[in-house]
Amino acid sequence: QVPALELTPLRTPEALPPTLAHGTRRRLWAPIRAGGLAPMGRTHIHLAPGLPGDPGVRSGMRLDSEIAIIIDGPRALAGEGGPQRRGGGGRRWGYPGIRVTPPAPPADGIPFFRSANGVILTPGDATGRLPPKYFLRVLQLRP
Repeated sequence: QVPALELTPLRTPEALPPTLAHGTRRRLWAPIRAGGLAPMGRTHIHLAPGLPGDPGVRSGMRLDSEIAIIIDGPRALAGEGGPQRRGGGGRRWGYPGIRVTPPAPPADGIPFFRSANGVILTPGDATGRLPPKYFLRVLQLRP
């Protein structure tokens, strides 16, 4: 449990570390792949700002992790829809075009924070999970 005062909000993609990783055991991959990451009794889902052995990675992943799930932080931060496009205007058959702005797709806008010890934390989406749609890849760390 980390007091809110010790958390620094990471509000832009540039504020996020280049790699966000969650370490876990291989046997837990199937339920995580199906339902996403959950805080498992904690307030936040814990992510490391890199992989074990990377410079500056001191905390955020257990040393006995067998796999690392790499998270697409910028996409999760912005929500799945990303930047909005606008409909086209102009003339067609001599009539003025009508500019239409389609409704925005649902965006999760998942918040991220950096704790005092460098761990990246997120409360997840509205259900308290980090959905699998934000998983980039899974790396095997141990045989």
